[in-house]
Amino acid sequence: HDGGPAAKEPRLRAAAMAVVKNPFAGRYVEELQGAMEDLKPLGLLLSDRLIAALGGDVKKIDGYGKGAIVGSA
Repeated sequence: HDGGPAAKEPRLRAAAMAVVKNPFAGRYVEELQGAMEDLKPLGLLLSDRLIAALGGDVKKIDGYGKGAIVGSA
């Protein structure tokens, strides 16, 4: 709260992570959309779990982000 009044309800933070094997590692592949479609169920599963962990009320969630860490091979 940066020195101001404390919030009536504390902000909650959560994170979900998955390790996914890259089927394209080590080679160039021009079209990746098929693999992106394959990952949609995983994204939905992680989102549902995060919403549940944060109390289940999506109206109380005021921000989100996503990221990726990519390694070699």
